[in-house]
Amino acid sequence: MKSLAGLPSLRVRRKALIVYGLVLTLATHWPSLAIQGPISRPDLYAHFIAFSLLMVFVIGAELFGPLLSKHNLLISFVLGIVWAGVDELTQGIPVLHRHVTFEDFLANLGGLVLGVLIWVLGRRLTRIWGNQARNGR
Repeated sequence: MKSLAGLPSLRVRRKALIVYGLVLTLATHWPSLAIQGPISRPDLYAHFIAFSLLMVFVIGAELFGPLLSKHNLLISFVLGIVWAGVDELTQGIPVLHRHVTFEDFLANLGGLVLGVLIWVLGRRLTRIWGNQARNGR
């Protein structure tokens, strides 16, 4: 499968994954970090968004095959699940004063699903728009 037009180079996308992965890991393991907000459990939204972005970066890095190949999407998703689980469990290290919750893990999983959908739906929309442009619509 061809990459989508307009994407940064593969090298840039892989470097971006490394940087984002480090920032995400640092943020999720920062000692005693608490997210406050006007809604109940704003941290769940943060988990959802953060892991959506992680999945976008992992798939975009094409670590497991061409960008939107089933293999790249599936193995990237499995890697994301493992990452989410390890990330959540290691927050239980006592010196971090963080909490391990199943709700956080579920928010991570929801974010991973959204990240996959972003790529898949994005590809479908570019195909539709490309066909419409070629047909003069």
